[in-house]
Amino acid sequence: MPHEITIKIDDSLYKSLQERTKENPDELNQFIVKAIEEKLDKPESKGLDTDGLGDFLSQAKPGSRNYGAKGQGW
Repeated sequence: MPHEITIKIDDSLYKSLQERTKENPDELNQFIVKAIEEKLDKPESKGLDTDGLGDFLSQAKPGSRNYGAKGQGW
């Protein structure tokens, strides 16, 4: 059974949604539902390691200074 939710959004977001869905209420509803479903299906990030920074840093040898910008030795 479908449920109804009312949300408040700013004018610029509303205009963007209207343009994207060609002001079709059914298409707008489908777009919003799909966006929410996709967001809920994604696993939540565990901090700042979203770009593989942890993997990059773990590849460096212990005690070495191979990571960081080139030419910026410590």
